[in-house]
Amino acid sequence: MVPDVDIAAHVGKDFFLEKIPIHESGQGYVRVVEHSVMWKETAASKIFTYQGLTTCTEVDKSWTIMSSVYNHLRQRREKSNSGLGTLIRAQVEH
Repeated sequence: MVPDVDIAAHVGKDFFLEKIPIHESGQGYVRVVEHSVMWKETAASKIFTYQGLTTCTEVDKSWTIMSSVYNHLRQRREKSNSGLGTLIRAQVEH
């Protein structure tokens, strides 16, 4: 069981290139929040995840897929993720 702990992490500050707060026990933890949180890998990213869907907002290459599928494809990708959006777009059009 992974405990829910009361750590004051500020979404948008602590989760973008900042040090993630560590619980005093040193063990992993889960922070349960009341509302869904939009996730971007970088502040300038055109790809974001929100409420279980990952969306690319590039003008001519837009797509939306389940975030679990996106994470799976991203982890399986041996090369850089630069061509991942193009691959997904081709599959969406197919």
